[in-house]
Amino acid sequence: MINTNNLGIIGIITGVVAICYTCFVQSKVNETNNMINKSIDDMSKDVNVDISDTIIDRAVEKAVNREVHKAVRDISYTVTNEISRDIRSKVKTSVDESYSDIRKSVSKEVSKNVSHLNISLLKNEVKEEAKQLILSKFDDNLDSLIQDFNQNLTNMSKIYGAIANNMAQKPQETIFKLNI
Repeated sequence: MINTNNLGIIGIITGVVAICYTCFVQSKVNETNNMINKSIDDMSKDVNVDISDTIIDRAVEKAVNREVHKAVRDISYTVTNEISRDIRSKVKTSVDESYSDIRKSVSKEVSKNVSHLNISLLKNEVKEEAKQLILSKFDDNLDSLIQDFNQNLTNMSKIYGAIANNMAQKPQETIFKLNI
């Protein structure tokens, strides 16, 4: 059986070994990194990089065009929004100013038109329209009632026809009783 003290000692030893191994690996990584950096520095000292002016000019031209396009787009967006806000403001102000004048003229026109209405003619027109609506609804109801009646009549005819056929097929005996 493993004692808990032994288990603790094994854990401590494993931790120390892991720390030592990590330090060893870190030192090797640092050595490799230093060697790579030194090699790159040595190579860059020996290599002469010459970029032509045309490549630089093209890159600068592309960057300038990109920035000019962005600036023009931003400015046009800003100007469009400002003009739109200005137009909305002017329209609202104009409508608010002319509202009372328009209201007065509309009120006068409505009053004038109402005073010229022929009330009895209007009543007759309303009555006629109501009568037509009622007749059309009543007519629709009558049509459905006629259809139902015709269907029932057809069913009754079939039933009486079947009864008559049954009676005609059976020989009937008629017994007459006379009491004297």
